[in-house]
Amino acid sequence: LLLRQCCDNLPPLYKCETEVQKYVLDDYNKYIHPITNGNTIEVSLLLEVSDAKAVESSFDSNSVLLVGALYVTWIDERLSWEPSIGCTSTRIRASLDPENSEIW
Repeated sequence: LLLRQCCDNLPPLYKCETEVQKYVLDDYNKYIHPITNGNTIEVSLLLEVSDAKAVESSFDSNSVLLVGALYVTWIDERLSWEPSIGCTSTRIRASLDPENSEIW
């Protein structure tokens, strides 16, 4: 839930988010890596495990089933905007599956 700390002359939140997403995603290509300088990007991964179970194993392989969340963070400068349009944050769908994601 996003709440505004100040409401003086600001547009409604839905309109604000619509404008930001239109501005940011209009020419955005989610299949192009977000590298603006050089040829690398720093990606941070955090695996939060809530449960771990040994899976039935065979002679050839041992397996563990992990249940939890994977958090992936990076900076994509193509997803920036000037807050002068009245919105300082927005929600954009991201997924490890490119078909279910709006961004890289």
